[in-house]
Amino acid sequence: MLVNVAKQKIKISNINKVFWPQEKIYKGDLIEFYLELAEYILPHLINRPFVMKRYPDGIQGKFFYQKQCPAHAPKWISTVNIEKRQMILCNDADTLIWLINLGCIELHHWLAKLPHLENPDIIVFDLDPEPPAKFADTLKVALIIKEILSTVNISCYPKTSGSEGLHIYVPIEPKYSFEVIRKTLKYLCNLLVAQYPKLVTTELNKAKRKGKVYLDYLQNGYGKTMASVYSVRPVPGALVSTPLTWTEIKEGVDFRTFNIFNIKTRIRKMGDIFYPVNQSYQDFSPLVKTLCWNKQEK
Repeated sequence: MLVNVAKQKIKISNINKVFWPQEKIYKGDLIEFYLELAEYILPHLINRPFVMKRYPDGIQGKFFYQKQCPAHAPKWISTVNIEKRQMILCNDADTLIWLINLGCIELHHWLAKLPHLENPDIIVFDLDPEPPAKFADTLKVALIIKEILSTVNISCYPKTSGSEGLHIYVPIEPKYSFEVIRKTLKYLCNLLVAQYPKLVTTELNKAKRKGKVYLDYLQNGYGKTMASVYSVRPVPGALVSTPLTWTEIKEGVDFRTFNIFNIKTRIRKMGDIFYPVNQSYQDFSPLVKTLCWNKQEK
């Protein structure tokens, strides 16, 4: 069927297909969710290359990644040519709903945006607890990172990953390469490991991370993507990647609280508390110059 979204009529298919069997959430429910939240989601996606992760048969079916814009895409879909590949830019509600109709449960975007695709304007501390470590341990780590950044007057913004992890976004001026950012974060994360060896780790071997929070600085690389804020995740409960206040971090919060059923109420009450990520481009030089990774590596 054809649905009027914004400026375009979008062909929507299989709205009665079950995407979350246990919760009885249908494809049509997912489309409605994203349509209602489009005004809050789009500012976080505009001009960022979008990678499709498609679940045509819901969370229990097979999924696949797709970077190249499909040949059958409407002409009004915006794209950018990256290494001889046309990648989609999700710059409007029409494109967003067209992508969701393809089975894109999640919204995956780059940490850089046009016109500075070589230089990120967002860096991310990706915190993943390895059992028996729990989500509560990521909250402890988040507060430590916030304190470190505050010493150089850099603000950061936490959100649930939509699963058991936590993401801390730091908006920065897009003047450093991904390599400089990655090496700076590596150095910082290793300092954290040295100071809190029983709490955090940068160990690549998952078996050796047991009981600690993994600091995944490698996500800050050219072409890497993150699940966007307000992205639904293909997990039981239809959890949503949700921005948190630092008060919630301090008092303790359960990532399982936030899902496709209640996130709209939260946004109506609090607004988009992640909005500053797209507005406050901060000078990251103090950390780059202070940590300086190792002058021999420059």
